[in-house]
Amino acid sequence: MADSEGTGGGTLQALLEVGALLGGDASLAAELRLAHEDAASFVASYEERFCDWPGWEAAPLPWLALVTGLVARGLAAELALEEDEAADVMWAVDQLFWTSDAGELPGGWAWVTPEQRSSAELLLLAVAARLSAQGWTLGGFELDAAEAFVAAEGEIFARCQRLLAESGWPAMGPVKL
Repeated sequence: MADSEGTGGGTLQALLEVGALLGGDASLAAELRLAHEDAASFVASYEERFCDWPGWEAAPLPWLALVTGLVARGLAAELALEEDEAADVMWAVDQLFWTSDAGELPGGWAWVTPEQRSSAELLLLAVAARLSAQGWTLGGFELDAAEAFVAAEGEIFARCQRLLAESGWPAMGPVKL
């Protein structure tokens, strides 16, 4: 495609900006450009990243490149809340913080109640509330039953949301508290 329009109707520039805001590097930008300009080559090179994600075939390929590229770099964590346990959520959140500017989850995990430890969904809500109190937003990109979660400073998360919405890409949203 010679113009700036992506497969999902959004602009490539918006995805490049979202990727950079969430910590992506030049290699992520190159993957996004490849998905935009040469879909067959992108799928041939990176299909192992997303072939197990339900419904990936229906997703706009440059957007899928962004989401799976963030996951591959540890800047987003893939979760399937119907299947994953609370321990999986804890592991995923730890991974996000080890690769982010935040360092580690504020307060570690000592604050988690036994009830929250019993449910991935309750734990995710508790983490989102704790991060919100620190000025961060926990949210994600949804693709059928799987989601890729990111943690970002509130203003950065909001800018990413605006960029995606204004350019016609599938949305990313905060965990609903």
